[in-house]
Amino acid sequence: MESSYMEEGGKAVELFVPARGPGEEEGAPIYVLVATDDKELLALTNEMMQFETERELMSYFARHRSQLHFKRDVEGLVRYGVDLDDSDRAELAGLDDALASDFVIVDDGKKPGFAKSFGFLGGGIVLLLGVGAVAAGSEDG
Repeated sequence: MESSYMEEGGKAVELFVPARGPGEEEGAPIYVLVATDDKELLALTNEMMQFETERELMSYFARHRSQLHFKRDVEGLVRYGVDLDDSDRAELAGLDDALASDFVIVDDGKKPGFAKSFGFLGGGIVLLLGVGAVAAGSEDG
């Protein structure tokens, strides 16, 4: 019930689920949101979006509580820099009073991409060599 979502074309495409530590109660400040595109959770969310009354929603939630309120370990990467859109972050912060001002978003299941890292490293080396060559050329002339 504390989750948020991003939608495209009237359908939820990404969920932001509060991650709570053992013994942490609902209503306590939320420091970690888990961003997920889990197909089952998205299907449940899209189904819930169709309800017109809070009573329908609560009835659905009661029937599917085990699917919507679960415990599991979270693994992933923290979004930062170009991966974290400031307007999306501000929108999420405005959705729930319990969300801490310094919250982080963890992309569920994502692992570091070594190809991207090596690409940045290679680009840095090329840039460094280019600057060095320009500097050496200006000293000669």
